[in-house]
Amino acid sequence: MARVKDDLAEEYQSEMLLICYKSRKEIHYNPSRFEQAVNNRGGVAATKKFISPGIAPGLLRLCGPMRLDLSMEFIMLQPKYSPLFTDEELKIAADNLALLSNHLTVAQATQLYNALRANAKLRAK
Repeated sequence: MARVKDDLAEEYQSEMLLICYKSRKEIHYNPSRFEQAVNNRGGVAATKKFISPGIAPGLLRLCGPMRLDLSMEFIMLQPKYSPLFTDEELKIAADNLALLSNHLTVAQATQLYNALRANAKLRAK
């Protein structure tokens, strides 16, 4: 079981590095502090360090070009990654994205909604 969680954490870290890369290439935003934390601490530990109630500057920066899909909050709410985080951390991520929900595209809002529903079903088991 621990090995499966380790594999999932490694996959999550790769996902965090990918969103950093995509942010630079696609919207010309360089989340250097977050990327440095991911490289130094690992993706899960970096996310746990950065997640907090309210809108962080990096999340707000992703909102402008409507790319909240490049946020750690968006990725951590995907059902496959939710076991890596506490219920409280997932709630903070969902609340932060909800504050910016007017800036989600329909596809992003649908994906977020489906991820939240799947998370709720997993947690209910």
